[in-house]
Amino acid sequence: MEGLTPKQQKALDALLRGCTQEAAAREAGVHRRTLERWIRQNAAFQQALRDAERDALARVSRRLAALADSACDALAQALAGNAAAAQVRAADVVLGRLMTLRELVDLEARVSALEGKHELEGKNPTT
Repeated sequence: MEGLTPKQQKALDALLRGCTQEAAAREAGVHRRTLERWIRQNAAFQQALRDAERDALARVSRRLAALADSACDALAQALAGNAAAAQVRAADVVLGRLMTLRELVDLEARVSALEGKHELEGKNPTT
């Protein structure tokens, strides 16, 4: 990510792999409190983390969307009496998670748009 130090990039990569803050700090060669400070106070690190998380959610969303047809097929087979209970449950989980993720992605986009608008209004007060 642009604007990050090599240690910040290592910490970010570790966080995105699911490491705890403590483990991510250790991998990056910094103290846990340093990483916590980056997360709370470093605008470049915060933005890089948000961007990376948004990209990860988009990838998951695409993968779930790709499974949606198979999930619908499994539900159709269940309605016809030809599917095992595990397949029905898996299909239900996939479709439920896809819908939840879609709602979260849409909400994140709306919040980002509002934040951008608020930021612009703060720079150009109309009083």
